[in-house]
Amino acid sequence: LAASLVSFAGCASQLKPYKKVNTPDGSGVEEELDLTQIFFTELFSGDQFSVAEYMESSGKEHLLLMFGSKGCTSCNAKNEHFKQSIIGQHSFFMTDQGKKFDIIGVNTDVEPADRMRTYLTQFEFIKWSDPRGQNMISHFVPPGRSFGVPVIVLLNKRGIVFRILNDEKASAEEIMARVENAI
Repeated sequence: LAASLVSFAGCASQLKPYKKVNTPDGSGVEEELDLTQIFFTELFSGDQFSVAEYMESSGKEHLLLMFGSKGCTSCNAKNEHFKQSIIGQHSFFMTDQGKKFDIIGVNTDVEPADRMRTYLTQFEFIKWSDPRGQNMISHFVPPGRSFGVPVIVLLNKRGIVFRILNDEKASAEEIMARVENAI
């Protein structure tokens, strides 16, 4: 298969692939979240920060969070495709909106970053840590769902714009098309 046709599936949701029908017009969010209360740790420095702090300090209006694990075959295939074909190369990054957008990989493993340095340096966009996916489950996965990766979430400053859970198939190109459509 051509790299552009590769789809990634994992294992967890029945959500519609696009924004829910009941999303308020003009809100741009499927679910509002207080991003000042959601904290991650930078993998190598150990610095903690809120999502809101990161967005403010980096000048980003939208973040695509890609939750995954070193042992997840689907996650690693998706990461490789994003690395090779999307990050810094997709035409969206050249637009004004694309300059206010970032892709952040969030590692859900409990193993310390220093012990996974070889793996993490393969995918430089994996910058944050969420051991056991605690934030992922608490804030980004619908209630009643258990741990399962990959999970992809597009955020704006008000909350979740869309999410793709681990049992939904979406190629990197389809994900970026949804990003462009939503932004």
